[in-house]
Formats: sequence, C-alpha cells, structure tokens
Amino acid sequence: MASGSVDGGGRGIFQEMDKSFRDRIGRQGMHLAARVLGTTAWDLYQQPETIAVARQEFTQRLGNRKYEPLPEPNQSPPLNYGNPPSRRRAEH
Repeated sequence: MASGSVDGGGRGIFQEMDKSFRDRIGRQGMHLAARVLGTTAWDLYQQPETIAVARQEFTQRLGNRKYEPLPEPNQSPPLNYGNPPSRRRAEH
C-alpha cells in the first residue's frame, strides 16, 4: 500500500490533502478560515444577545413546523473517502 493512499493504489484523499497543506496558498486559506471561525466564536461568546436574536428569528421562521435535519434519524453521513467515484472514460 502506498504511503498516504487509502485505496491501495492511485492517489488517495490523504495524499491530496497533504499536497494541499504543503502549498502556501493552502496554508494561507486554512489560517484565514481558522481566524474567521475563531473570531466569530469569540464575538458570539462576548455578545450572547446576538445568539438570542438568532434563536428568536429561527423559532419565528420555523413557526409551527418541527425542525428535522436532512439525513434520516439513523442515516450515516454520505462520506465515502475510501472509495471515491470512478471516472468515466471518454468514448472515442
């Protein structure tokens, strides 16, 4: 099995992720995302009234309906990194 390969051959998702992490633009993007998420979390922690307003709006928009997430109750997330979809070969 090749290092970083999930399926025993070819390029696995982890190998692709590793390449992205090494790239400068990938690191910059991850750092920006972390800063945005961290700053947003801090802002919400410091301003609980913002969460209260959002919760009130959510309840108002929901009305009499019951909130149900898209996946069924016992359904696993549709993630299948070990077996990516095969590509169709172009017909000549």
